[in-house]
Amino acid sequence: MHCVLFVELSQSVEHNFLLVLVNYMINKEILHITNDYGTAEKIRQAGINGDVLPWWDTLYEGPVLPIPLEQLSKIRADYFADIGIGEYSELVALFKARNQAIRRFRKYREVVLWFDHDLRDQLQLVQLLNWFSQQTLGQTRLSLININRYAGIAKFHGFESLRKAHFKRLFGSQLEVSVTQLEMARFAWDAVCSSNPLDLLSFVKSKMECLPYLQACLMRFLDEYPSRENGLSRTEYHILSVINRGFHAPLNVFAGTLNEESAHFHDETLFWFYLNRMIYADAPLILIDGKVEGFSLDEKNDLRRLKTAKIAMTQLGLDVLYQHADFLQRNNINRWIGGVHLTEQNIWRRNTRDRALKRTYA
Repeated sequence: MHCVLFVELSQSVEHNFLLVLVNYMINKEILHITNDYGTAEKIRQAGINGDVLPWWDTLYEGPVLPIPLEQLSKIRADYFADIGIGEYSELVALFKARNQAIRRFRKYREVVLWFDHDLRDQLQLVQLLNWFSQQTLGQTRLSLININRYAGIAKFHGFESLRKAHFKRLFGSQLEVSVTQLEMARFAWDAVCSSNPLDLLSFVKSKMECLPYLQACLMRFLDEYPSRENGLSRTEYHILSVINRGFHAPLNVFAGTLNEESAHFHDETLFWFYLNRMIYADAPLILIDGKVEGFSLDEKNDLRRLKTAKIAMTQLGLDVLYQHADFLQRNNINRWIGGVHLTEQNIWRRNTRDRALKRTYA
């Protein structure tokens, strides 16, 4: 249709104007769905026509259950409000608006999914592909832009590394989502949502060429289980290691922890939550300015402290880091990893060498 119009229209001003108008109308029939507000804004600034929907959620933290989207959204809103990230009513409204927007997808000629190679994006991607696999697409084309590098950018850390001009060049490279990709996403989502972590452990051994970055991300997801050696998740271990190397300002600890990851995925606000969890533990691993006093999860209200405070390890933190003590033998656990709720009655530990999981008691 587009090519036919381009050939048949003359070079007159009127016809050129008509061509631009038709092209605009065609492209406005596109819905772009991407990982967060920052990427969504870059897509808009790039002059790419269409509606843009940021798929806000950090699915590597909190309960992720095999229930309908609207029900899961309410549970996640409640979880984030409970840990101090936003007001419940505002979070419910945010999820509701997001979910209503995606349910109108059939009014678009094409839905383009923009996701990169990190854990946050890959979990969002399989959630969306699983959801679309249960819908009747009708005349809507579902396509995907999924990258782990960009030519000319040596250190690619996801879409955050790109400028608006890069997004403009990427648009048009999307490929239609295949039936195989939809099926793989269904299996992946089921494994992530399962209350039995062995289901996810078994799934990561599958071949996933159709979603090339998913396997490594799910392996990283499994690393959030406490280790058999000292009871730390991989994120917690990275935090203590970075502090032990001499990084003490909170923002520097955050940056140092990101550099431990092959693909950056940590959300800044959740990172302060992880620090608080280690500060306010029954037996703390770290202190801020020598005190058990954590951070507000509202970064704007705590920006000065994030720049000037000093993080230091307690003796227990040092002992745990060097595997002379066990974090879970001194502290309770209450954490969700996908569909698995880790509690004192349901502790699963991983072997850091082969990621094998075993149920234990503290």
